[in-house]
Amino acid sequence: MKLSEHPFIQSISEDRREDILNEVEILNLQPGDVIFREDSPPDALFVILDGLVAFTKEKPDGSNQHVSTSGEGSFFGEVGVFTGEKRALDASAQSNCLVGRVPEETVKKIIEDAEPVKKVPESVIEHLKSTTSHYMEEIMR
Repeated sequence: MKLSEHPFIQSISEDRREDILNEVEILNLQPGDVIFREDSPPDALFVILDGLVAFTKEKPDGSNQHVSTSGEGSFFGEVGVFTGEKRALDASAQSNCLVGRVPEETVKKIIEDAEPVKKVPESVIEHLKSTTSHYMEEIMR
């Protein structure tokens, strides 16, 4: 998917979209490449253009627990950008990935529009549903 076709980018008003597109850094990632680590500062929101991104949490014994996976058309990292709280999970490429990194300052410009803000609760809900589902599968084993 092209950056300009991503649902989050499409939700930005046309008159502002081109300027925003020029501020997004495209990351070409290989499986295992780290996008951000748990407890790191929330300096960007990320949009997935191709591939899968895995979210994991470090367990007390040092091993990683898979929490959820997101794919093309999704975005993540928005909660920390809006709240200022450190990252709650690790995010890494699960496959070959093409991800757009939207810097925090650019996100602040974007939220001046109403439509992208509406997408944030939708994304949070999807992440919560995925996390809850995975948790229930694990606990029921």
